[in-house]
Formats: sequence, C-alpha cells, structure tokens
Amino acid sequence: MDAILTQEIRGETAVNISGRMHRVGLPKSALDDLRNRVPLRRAGTPEEAAGSVLLLCLPGSDYISGQIVDVDGAVSI
Repeated sequence: MDAILTQEIRGETAVNISGRMHRVGLPKSALDDLRNRVPLRRAGTPEEAAGSVLLLCLPGSDYISGQIVDVDGAVSI
C-alpha cells in the first residue's frame, strides 16, 4: 500500500474526500530531509504506525500508563 500523504508530489496527485478533491504529497526536498533524519532512511508505513496501536491493545501492555509512545523511526532519540 502506498502512503499517499507522504509520497512525492508528482503532477496533480489528489484524493477524493467527501466529494471534494484534495491535493496530497510532499515536495521532494521535504522527503529528502525526512530520509536524512530517519535512521531507516524512509518514512514509516501505515501498517507500522498501526502496530503501535495494536501493541497498546494487547494484554501485555495493561501496565503501561501515562506514557508518550513516539512512533517516528527513532527521529526523536
């Protein structure tokens, strides 16, 4: 699955939301900056972000409270 919101802008990439077209994507310079800041050299996928939500839904996370979980590929370290 392509992460449309974080793909490079190419032409007029747009998505239809409630009957209105919205342009999506990031300039190449912004993507290059992101790749340089993230140790994995890529943006996370929607599935990777969902994994953090799943973690907090599992019984093993019952004792986790009052925490901020950064799902950013180690950018904040």
